[in-house]
Amino acid sequence: MALKDLLGVGEEASPEQLASKIPQHLNDLLRKYGELTREEKIAIGRSIPLLYPNLSQAPPELQSLEYVGAYSEGLVVRGGSYGNWALYRARRPIVLGGRFGYGALGESEEAVVLGGFFTTSAFWAAKKPIVVGGQLGQDAFLRAEGVKCYVNTIGSLCETLSGVIVAKKLGSVVAPASTLTIYCVEVDHGSEHCIKINEEDFDDQLTLDGLEKALEKLKLKYGNQCRR
Repeated sequence: MALKDLLGVGEEASPEQLASKIPQHLNDLLRKYGELTREEKIAIGRSIPLLYPNLSQAPPELQSLEYVGAYSEGLVVRGGSYGNWALYRARRPIVLGGRFGYGALGESEEAVVLGGFFTTSAFWAAKKPIVVGGQLGQDAFLRAEGVKCYVNTIGSLCETLSGVIVAKKLGSVVAPASTLTIYCVEVDHGSEHCIKINEEDFDDQLTLDGLEKALEKLKLKYGNQCRR
């Protein structure tokens, strides 16, 4: 069933028009959601922040849909539990915790993330993300560039293009670009791509305000080149 038939809107319905129809057709939408195309799911995901500017107050069944917050600009997310592709291509989002499914913040620009739990392929092809605190799963920052990251745990990094990443515990590193610097206390696989640091030099209580100073401190003590 096409979205226009499901919600009773025209082919070129705006996000605002879709948002106005969701509450009265919510049960039908959830029941038929699996039949929608990718483009239709993106359209629904874009409209949800218009209904709930504070996404943490959205019903769980809406939070868990795909592409929630896609293409948004300046959206602030204060917790919640979100489905796959949340905040896809979002510009300058601010994330203050929460749980996120596959591909969250993919192709986003200038995201600021302060905590949260991210599963597979978070921040893929993202540009200039800043991440302080939280936990990242497998294939984080795939093809991402301009990364600044300081977190406790990362499942794995794969083909990250540029930036600085600091992790206390890192599972594996695969094919990073030479323009990426990785500092870690512990790494399971791919240690040749990392600069090992002492545990006492990792700050578990780091805040966003202290990020630049912390990165500079590591660079001064350990350098920014490793043997590859």
